[in-house]
Amino acid sequence: MGLGAAATLEKRGAPVLYELGLGSTLSVNASAEDAEGAAAFIDYLVADKKLAAEWMAAVPSAFNAPLPFTESDFPASMDPRVARLLADLSEATGKGNFGYTAWTFWPSKSDVYIQEESQKVLTGDITAAEFCKGLDEQFTEERKEGAVPKIIKPGGA
Repeated sequence: MGLGAAATLEKRGAPVLYELGLGSTLSVNASAEDAEGAAAFIDYLVADKKLAAEWMAAVPSAFNAPLPFTESDFPASMDPRVARLLADLSEATGKGNFGYTAWTFWPSKSDVYIQEESQKVLTGDITAAEFCKGLDEQFTEERKEGAVPKIIKPGGA
């Protein structure tokens, strides 16, 4: 969604909805040799909002801290359009206005099922009900295996 579209929706009273489709996570491997050190580094990345905002300005789109930002939190060197987008994203996700993309919040086999089988619904080879039944079966299997990613709760939850 472009910045103009987001602003137009907000003016009309419709909530702005962002899809969360991250290509990375801030995580510590359970078997890491120095898990406490890794966790301390993540804390360092996000503990100082000013420092995080400076890093986000210096390396656009490569690092985005999950913190509540306003436009004024970002340095003047940042493109004001990017600062506005990040502030809007922060506000919307803080209110719980976000959705989940298949490639980040479905377990791997269910994601493959979605990619392969959704096309069959579009071509009329299977019905939407058949698609949903198959996805439910695949997802249920993966949930029993413990392969389902944890769902992010909105900031106000």
